[in-house]
Amino acid sequence: MKTARNVTDAPKTYNCLYTGPKVFFPECTHSFEISGNAGFEAVRSAVQMDQSILIITDDVEGSKDKLQGSFITNNLCSIGTVCTIKSFMQAGEGIAKVTLVGIGRAKIVSHHVGPNGVLIATVNEIFYAEDKTAGQCGRLIGRTRELFRDIVKLDNKYPASAITQINLSAHPAVTCDMVANLLLEKLDDRLAIMKSLVLVERIELLNKLLERDFERASLQREINEKVRANFDKNQRDYYLREQVRVISEELGDDTNEIAELRAKIDSSGMPADIAEKAKKEVKRLEKTNPMAPEIAVIRTYLDNLLEVPWKNESIDEADLKRAREVLDADHYGMVEVKDRVIEHLAVAQLKARQEKPEKADDTKLPEKKSSDAGQILCFVGPPGVGKTSIAESVARALGRSFVRVSLGGVKDESEIRGHRRTYIGAMPGKIISGMKKAKTINPVFLLDEIDKMANDHKGDPASAMLEVLDPVQNKAFADHYLEVPYDLSRVLFICTANDEGGIPWALQDRLETINLSSYTLVEKMKIAKQFLLPRAERENGIGAGKIGFDDKVLSLVIEQYTREAGVRELSRIISSLCRKIALGIVNGEIDASKRLKLTVEDVVRLLGKEKYSKDDLDKKAAVGVVNGLSYTSAGGDILKLEVVLTPSANEKGGELKLTGNLGNVMKESAQLALSITKSLAKDYGIDAEAFKKNDIHIHVPSGAVPKDGPSAGVALVVALISAFSGKPVRGDFALTGEITLSGRVLEIGGVREKVLSAYRYGIQNVIMPIQNQKSLEKVPEEVKEKLNFVFANNINDVLGSMLVSH
Repeated sequence: MKTARNVTDAPKTYNCLYTGPKVFFPECTHSFEISGNAGFEAVRSAVQMDQSILIITDDVEGSKDKLQGSFITNNLCSIGTVCTIKSFMQAGEGIAKVTLVGIGRAKIVSHHVGPNGVLIATVNEIFYAEDKTAGQCGRLIGRTRELFRDIVKLDNKYPASAITQINLSAHPAVTCDMVANLLLEKLDDRLAIMKSLVLVERIELLNKLLERDFERASLQREINEKVRANFDKNQRDYYLREQVRVISEELGDDTNEIAELRAKIDSSGMPADIAEKAKKEVKRLEKTNPMAPEIAVIRTYLDNLLEVPWKNESIDEADLKRAREVLDADHYGMVEVKDRVIEHLAVAQLKARQEKPEKADDTKLPEKKSSDAGQILCFVGPPGVGKTSIAESVARALGRSFVRVSLGGVKDESEIRGHRRTYIGAMPGKIISGMKKAKTINPVFLLDEIDKMANDHKGDPASAMLEVLDPVQNKAFADHYLEVPYDLSRVLFICTANDEGGIPWALQDRLETINLSSYTLVEKMKIAKQFLLPRAERENGIGAGKIGFDDKVLSLVIEQYTREAGVRELSRIISSLCRKIALGIVNGEIDASKRLKLTVEDVVRLLGKEKYSKDDLDKKAAVGVVNGLSYTSAGGDILKLEVVLTPSANEKGGELKLTGNLGNVMKESAQLALSITKSLAKDYGIDAEAFKKNDIHIHVPSGAVPKDGPSAGVALVVALISAFSGKPVRGDFALTGEITLSGRVLEIGGVREKVLSAYRYGIQNVIMPIQNQKSLEKVPEEVKEKLNFVFANNINDVLGSMLVSH
């Protein structure tokens, strides 16, 4: 018997067919398609010369090298398979179908690239001679056949004829290669068998690999049988549960879960079509295998459907006087908001009277209509003026439940409408989730920060809010998770925003806007005495009425430790004072039995040096510097405008440079202001050549803050004319107004906020468009008494008041 390795003395040369990471064994037939010039030419020329061909493959243990033609020269296995070419059929340009029969291994001595990119290898062929290990090989190959039969029986992917084929192979080497070709799948395993040149060692290695695969296949079969057994048990359990359910129904036993769900649906008050859909889901739940994943999905859906209120409605407060007292007790001022809530209650009462049946004995009540239709309020104002808290007070005044949802940063439409049930972890959106918390169909629903919604590739949440806030559409709001229409028409929606311009115009059209303006000093003092100080005393354990402020001290705290439109910072300052006083009481430094009246010295000692001063704004007359008035989402503010002229290095000159994070509208206002300045140059003694000789730099300080809008147009003209004429601008004046190319001063918005900001900074004179004279009605009297207003119709009216004559 031929069992030992023997290498031929005379090396032979063969064309090589590179097959990449694939191993072809001797004694096996291989049919495949080849493509590429190198492989095609190698086989074609071998056929023409009636020669065999050498199949070579990658060696995973070899070192990587450059790609040479269509193969990697230094990454080749040192052992190849010599094959006779049984058939060669060209199927296209550089493509052929071949059938090769392996006849033996060959050790590669050297290789080089020949014509047409063909790899040519010089090899020593390996054959087997008789030796004394023949008996050992026979015993080992018998074990190989046993393992082969066991694996084929375990794994159904191998044909039964494979066992017969292996049994018919007489030679151990042939059997070994055939088994390896059929059963080994990993490249490392196939390479190891291919490179093993001692037959005894090769068969031993193959047996080890087969025993490993047999254990793996046995374990997999055992697992599959256990899974099948569990599945059969689940089927049996399901069948028994079905029997129990049927028996329970026959006996009238309603204590099971399915019966409870049906009872909840009947008592929930759902519309008939929605109740029918819910019962279909219950029927699905009843028929589904308890171990199926769908069970959890159906149960969660039914729970959400039942948790949403369908008929539970709170009754609005009938006593208008009590409702007014509730609002006054929680907030100072805000007359417009409070009047609007009282009007709402009055309208609701009138509608309720109209909806009563004409006859006392009528049992059929008319369908209830929503008294809230068309009443979607939006509170717009700077931070800290009480938009969110007044909404909660509205709910208390109406006697309704209150729900708040923050929309700041929401950019996914699904957060409003919910996710479809096909997604893992799907849940209802914020609207339906809020209704679940409210537990009534007519809560006060606060949509906070509606101006701060965003959008991205997941959708536009503002578009989803159109349906929520439209009184016509929200009677059948569609949540993607519930998949049934839900009536939101009885909900009183209240939105809050800092900037009305940040709300999409389509949403603005559906909202009734109520502006909450900045507080004056007098208003802040009353709020501090009535609300902030008593609350801070309670929260810090001091006790109500233990701390006293006179107006002078409180004015110091408001004006020199805060500078804001609302009272949020003021609340923090008062809380800080209370904490420091609490510390003094605990340390024994302050007598808790006596009422403590704070002085100016006490405030400075406890809070440190004041942060702000009315005199921190430079009010000296200066060339090219103007105090503009601006309105932002945080309230009104003073906007400094500065113009500097520099000699131009350009022959044309007149370059306009704008800095300070300005928006497009403000940049256009600067261009317009320069044109007006040129047109007025002669009237104000400006040399026309100055526009050519100088570059113009306009800067608005606080460069990190974006600024935009047309109301700085007048201020820009004044600053430019001052810079070119050399006449200083009065620093105790502040102005606002849009300018036209003809020099007219146009009406602007935000007058109340702008006037209050001038008052906070100690400005004494305010210039504004003559059309805004009517807007002063909303400015508190104590502010108007301390300011001098100049109303301008054109730019000359402004310049006459602002420029200081030499």
